[in-house]
Amino acid sequence: MTQNPDEWLELSQASNEAWEKQADIWDDRMGADGNAFHQQLVRPSVTRLLRVQPGQTILDVGCGNGVFARHLANLGVKVTAIDVSTAMIEKARERSRNLDEQITYQVLDATSEGQLATLAEDAFDAIVCNMTLMDLAAIHPLIKNIPRLLKNTGKFVFSIMHPCFNNGVGTSRLVEEMYDQEGAKKIHSIKVTAYISPQSGVSTGICGRDPQFYFHRPLSSLLTSFFEAGLVMDGIEEPVFELKEKRELGQAQFTEIPWAFIGRMRPG
Repeated sequence: MTQNPDEWLELSQASNEAWEKQADIWDDRMGADGNAFHQQLVRPSVTRLLRVQPGQTILDVGCGNGVFARHLANLGVKVTAIDVSTAMIEKARERSRNLDEQITYQVLDATSEGQLATLAEDAFDAIVCNMTLMDLAAIHPLIKNIPRLLKNTGKFVFSIMHPCFNNGVGTSRLVEEMYDQEGAKKIHSIKVTAYISPQSGVSTGICGRDPQFYFHRPLSSLLTSFFEAGLVMDGIEEPVFELKEKRELGQAQFTEIPWAFIGRMRPG
């Protein structure tokens, strides 16, 4: 059987090991409540699309140090939070000690159909996957299991780095000085040189430390994978920073560029 062009299962173990090495750095960077990207872009949009109701049960895939799982728990939700990194789960448990009754953490590889099969059928009102799909060497095992894991009225909400403008493959940030009748002004823009072809690669890791794998999938490839699994999309957000920052090429300078893409899927 021919492997899908956006699946790199042979890189899964190496990618997982890279995240294990970076657990301490990631935990320091995210802290208990998340960084600015999470707080300003991811959390508000994902929460809106989830339409959380107290008493719901939600699966958090790729939970990291538990920052969004804790947010859900504080909204009255029962959370099962999974991550492939043992070290990351340990960090999540340490930061969530007062929420033991609401959050269950589990080490689980979302690229493994066998491990995903251990999760109960029709168990969740929603599944959330924050900033994780672009880090998975294979996404089809997870997507295949979404209809099985969700209750009849369930939903799947994901957030990713926007593959059009923030793909790590063929984008660069530019600032230009332009002049008009009012004088000089700066224009911030994105130059895109590669997008449509699925690609995998290795980039400098968090804070310039150990290498980190990335898996770029254009929207057409990503969304088609969901549609082929019988899911339909009924919600999209492309959040932007509202306030600029001091760094000339910092993401918050680009107030017209959405750095994240958030989508909501449900069984058709």
